[in-house]
Amino acid sequence: MVFICVILGDAYRDDLVNEPLVSGVLVDYGAGNEAGKNWEYWYAGFHKYMKNKTNDGTVFDEVDEDLLGREDLSGLFVQSFAYPLTTMHNAETLNDKVIEKLKALTNERQHPDH
Repeated sequence: MVFICVILGDAYRDDLVNEPLVSGVLVDYGAGNEAGKNWEYWYAGFHKYMKNKTNDGTVFDEVDEDLLGREDLSGLFVQSFAYPLTTMHNAETLNDKVIEKLKALTNERQHPDH
C-alpha cells in the first residue's frame, strides 16, 4: 500500500512536525498478505514516527516505537521519506521527487532481485 501525504502537524505532539511536509509511504504486509481492512488513515503520515528521520528525501525504514507507542506493527514493513512542502514547486517536481521514488520503492519490494 502506498500513500502520498501532506503533513501539516500532529494532533498530539507539536514536536513531531516543524514545517509542512509532503511525504511518501510504503506499507508492505508481507508475501501473501493483503491489507484488507487492516490499515488506518494515520498510516499516510507514518513519516512522523520514523527513527532518526530527516525531511530531505532520505528513505527510512525503522519505526521509532517510543514515538508511535500505540500500535502493534508486527508483520508490517514500512518505508517513508519526506520533503518540505515548499520544495514542491509544480507537478513535475512532485512527480520526480515523490511519485517516481514511490514507484521505485514499490518495485524494489515486489522484485528484490532486480
